[in-house]
Amino acid sequence: MSTTASGSLEIEGDSTLHRYSARTDTFSAVVEIPDPAHATGDLESALRRAHIKSVALTIPVNRLTSGDDTLDRQLRRSLKDERFPSIRFVADSFEVPPPLAAGASFGLTMRGRLEIAGAERPVDVEAQGFRTTDGVRIIGHKDLLMTDFEIEPPRLMWGALKTANRVVVKFDLELRTTAARP
Repeated sequence: MSTTASGSLEIEGDSTLHRYSARTDTFSAVVEIPDPAHATGDLESALRRAHIKSVALTIPVNRLTSGDDTLDRQLRRSLKDERFPSIRFVADSFEVPPPLAAGASFGLTMRGRLEIAGAERPVDVEAQGFRTTDGVRIIGHKDLLMTDFEIEPPRLMWGALKTANRVVVKFDLELRTTAARP
């Protein structure tokens, strides 16, 4: 079974001037199911039965855009995009409680490693999952501190403009199975 991914990822933060956000719908996802017998095409069942070994998301830093060229340049500089062009999250542990009702959404805890600007840290991400026709949709958010990833919160105009250390990463991803080619 192979998978495709679509959706969006957004980073929101605050500064002494105004709130800001940068968004992308460009990323890649790789779902690893080690035993081909478990690659049935039903990603929700594969999650529930612990058949998925990992899900790796890679987000190109240069595809995060805010609509403000100055903000985009500062964001890329802060994320050290010339040395580390991608943000990467690899989830390798999943907890999915039993569904409350058939067809209902389900809670999902993903544990893994997040790499930003060359610094990798363990993270737990809480999300909501929804079965789709040919996959699963995962929606959630995670609060992060820039300094936890060795990123100095940007200051501009000789320190008159300061960004807050805390950012919120929001995501709405759909992983879909695709038919294997013969």
